[in-house]
Parts: sequence; structure tokens; C-alpha cells
Amino acid sequence: MTAGTFHMRLDTCQVEKAAGSEAREQERASRHEARDAEMKERRETREAEREERRHARLTDPCNTDGQRIEALSKIQAYVSSLGGDPEVLLGGWSCRIERRRLGNSMGQTDVYYFSESGKKFRSKLEIGRCQLAVYL
Repeated sequence: MTAGTFHMRLDTCQVEKAAGSEAREQERASRHEARDAEMKERRETREAEREERRHARLTDPCNTDGQRIEALSKIQAYVSSLGGDPEVLLGGWSCRIERRRLGNSMGQTDVYYFSESGKKFRSKLEIGRCQLAVYL
């Protein structure tokens, strides 16, 4: 083997290595593009699901004005039965009715009451305690 042949083989090996590294780079780049596209698709799917849940919550038939008024009138009757002033509840109290989405009690509703100051109450008992504390 002559020196020229040796150098020619080295050049050929270097060309093959360079071609192999370019192929690996292209493969890696295509994997990254595929991963990025998949992540983008997942993110868009999550956002769409989140928006769908938000829309379902806003259009939930259990969250109508009539049902909220009924829930507040029940609280007024309860406070009145305890000897409190039910008119206090008219001045800015609100409620939110939420449907449970998971678990064995899925589909049941929870009512959350909010005072004028924004304090959240989960039950008539909590409101009764708060109202009676005001009157004592």
C-alpha cells in the first residue's frame, strides 16, 4: 500500500463519518420536530378541553338564576328560624351551584354561598354560626 492509497482511504473514511454524522443530525432534528409537534398538539388539546369544561360550567342547567334564588331563600328561612334577620342576606349575598365531576358522587351539586365581603360558606350551619355571632 502506497502513501497515496493510505491517504485516500483516510479521506474516504472521513467522508463516510461526515455523511453518517449528517444523517444522525437529520434524524435527531426530525425526532425533535416530531416531539415538538406532538407537544403542541397535546397543549392545544388540553386548552380545548379546558375551554369545553369552562363552557359546560357556565351553561350548566343547575346554575340558573332560579335555582340560585331558591338556594338563597332557603338560607333566609334558616337564618329566620334561628332568630336572625333574613333581610341581611339580601344585601349582596350570592351563591354558586357546582356539579361534581368525579368520584362516586359525580353529578351531585354543591352550593357555595358568598357574603358581601366575599367570605365563602359551604353550608347553612356555617352561615347560621356567622349570623348568630353577629347578633349575640
